[in-house]
Amino acid sequence: MRNDRLPKPPVQSPICVTMTKVAASPHPPLMPILSQRQVNHSNLLAPTRVVSIQQNSSFADSSVSRNPSATTLASSKLSSRRHSTLLMKAPPRNTWRRRARHMIKYSHASYAGLVYLHSILAAIVGHLILMTLETLDGPANGGSDPTHPNLPSAEVYASLKTFFALVFGVDLVFQCVVARSQRKFWTRPVTWVNVLALLPTLSAVVLRHGLGSMTPANTKTIFRYLTFLELIRTARVLVILRNVDGVKVLRLTLVQCFPPLMITLFFLVTLVMLFATMLFYAVPCYSSSSLCPITDIFNAGYFVMVTVSTVGYGDQVVSTDDGVAILITTGAMIFGSLYLAMPLAIIGMTYETT
Repeated sequence: MRNDRLPKPPVQSPICVTMTKVAASPHPPLMPILSQRQVNHSNLLAPTRVVSIQQNSSFADSSVSRNPSATTLASSKLSSRRHSTLLMKAPPRNTWRRRARHMIKYSHASYAGLVYLHSILAAIVGHLILMTLETLDGPANGGSDPTHPNLPSAEVYASLKTFFALVFGVDLVFQCVVARSQRKFWTRPVTWVNVLALLPTLSAVVLRHGLGSMTPANTKTIFRYLTFLELIRTARVLVILRNVDGVKVLRLTLVQCFPPLMITLFFLVTLVMLFATMLFYAVPCYSSSSLCPITDIFNAGYFVMVTVSTVGYGDQVVSTDDGVAILITTGAMIFGSLYLAMPLAIIGMTYETT
């Protein structure tokens, strides 16, 4: 009886678990699937620029297929890449002309270049020595009792000049043959330096052997000024030695010193004209006699420039009785000694830091 009054435990219903099968989506591909034609074209075993461009083109094609709006842009890029691939230049062939140009430009880098460099330098120096000896009083000048009778005659000088002209002419023709571009070769200043330096000797040979009536004595007056052109051949020494380390340092030093030196030169001219004006008004004189050395400001500028440069030719001297002129001249002397030390300091410091 008492057990009937007790509450009955609740009846638990069985738990029903429903399992739902969900289909998982496939993993997106990391790389676009290439067609068989694209796989055949993309040869991965050839590590060249052409293969990389073809592989990039396959990816570009797949991306274009996904985004039709970018078809025109992608196709233009692809065509430009293929066009650049077709226009790739092959490396230059190692021909004898290319090796000759390298030998001329970098003469110190090979044995043949050193032989060429020393030969041309020896010819230039020998020609300068020949021109120097020709100015001495020897048998070539036509005197009856020359001071240097052991010097060569005029015929020997002419033969030696012809030999040097032949050497420089062969070198000019050789450079013309091995030149990469004839237009660039004939527009270089050094080419025309060599041509102008050959004119006096070639003209003398033509007049002497072609006309016959012209002798070295007759041609001396004609080629008095043309011989000056032979001196410009010395400028070729700087061109030949342009790749030497010492010449490179000098060239860089001059290039770096040019801007500050121009400022120094400007102030030098300004201060010289200032001293010249002061000197002219301190010593007014309009006579052309020797008692009147300062006739105008430009004449006074010449005097001050000679004084500043510490040369002192002595052709113009101010009077020692004029105290103002002596004071101005002394100031110009002191100014010149101090001011001209600046360019030397600029060049020296730049040379050390180059």
